Amino acid sequence: MSNRVSLRAAAGVEGRTLDSHTADLLGIAELVETSDWRPELRRSCELFALLGDCEENRWPDEWRGATYRTLGYIAHRVGMNAGQRRQWFAACNDFGLTERHAGHIIARLDDREAEQPAG
Repeated sequence: MSNRVSLRAAAGVEGRTLDSHTADLLGIAELVETSDWRPELRRSCELFALLGDCEENRWPDEWRGATYRTLGYIAHRVGMNAGQRRQWFAACNDFGLTERHAGHIIARLDDREAEQPAG
């Protein structure tokens, strides 16, 4: 078993730009939020929705699958239970979350934390 999300296994990822792939992830997040399609993905798609300002930088992390360690860190940060964590890992595999995307999600979580008042 690999320690990364397989981008080859993810449907429709290979050969695309990061911007177009990010737009697809945002579309999936919106679809899940506004419909009854795959409600089990709701928690994962809340995280995909943080990708709204993720842009290409042409660094290698754009086309490496996210590591399971990074995905586990994100799940821990947002307090996912075991079932939610399984759904999160599955969604990242199914839709091809890259290391760039995962890093961007962490940065947005950091931003949210910094904006919260101390106390």
